[in-house]
Amino acid sequence: MQKKKFSIVCYLKDDNLKKVRSLQKELFDLTGSHACIDAWLPHITVGDGIHVNDKELAEIEKSIADLASGQNIFQVAIGGFGGLTDRKGGLDEITTPYVLWIDVNVNEKLQNLVQIINKQVTLKYDLWYKMPQPYTPHVTLAFRDLTEKGYNEGMEFLSKKEFSDDVKISHISLVEKLPDVDVEYRRFNLA
Repeated sequence: MQKKKFSIVCYLKDDNLKKVRSLQKELFDLTGSHACIDAWLPHITVGDGIHVNDKELAEIEKSIADLASGQNIFQVAIGGFGGLTDRKGGLDEITTPYVLWIDVNVNEKLQNLVQIINKQVTLKYDLWYKMPQPYTPHVTLAFRDLTEKGYNEGMEFLSKKEFSDDVKISHISLVEKLPDVDVEYRRFNLA
C-alpha cells in the first residue's frame, strides 16, 4: 500500500495572509525564489510531517478531529526575521540549504498544541519531516529554490524592514505534499 506525505499546519488568513504574501512577492522580485509562492500558502507548522497509508490517514483524521474539538482558538504574535544556510528539508525533498522566515513568538498555548499533536497524533507514525527541537516555528518567506546570493540579498532586504502581527490559531490543517505543490487535504476547526 502506497504511503502519502502530510504536513500539519495552521494557515494564515485574511490580513495576515495578505501581509505575508506581499513580503514573499517582494522577496521573489529581489531573489527570484518562487517556491513559497508556487507551493505553499503562508502557515505555521504545528506537527511533524507524517508518511502514512490510507488506513493510518483515517485514524489520524479521527485523532485530529477529536483533538481540535477540545482546543480553543488563540493568538500568537509574529515578527522579526530569521534564516538558515543549512536547511535539510524533509525525506526526499529537493531543496537548497537556504531559507528566510518571519519569527513566531511561541506562547504556552502554541507550545501545548504542538506537544498534544505530536503526542496524540504523529508519535506512532513514520515521519517524512521532523520539526526542529526545541520547537522553533516560523512563517517561511523563501526556501527550496532560494540561492546563496538570494539568501544574502534577502537578509539585507529584511534587515531594513519591520514586521509584526498577531495570528489567530483557529484550525489544524492536514496538507498533502504532492510533487510540485502542497494541497490542503482537510481542515479541522478549533472550538
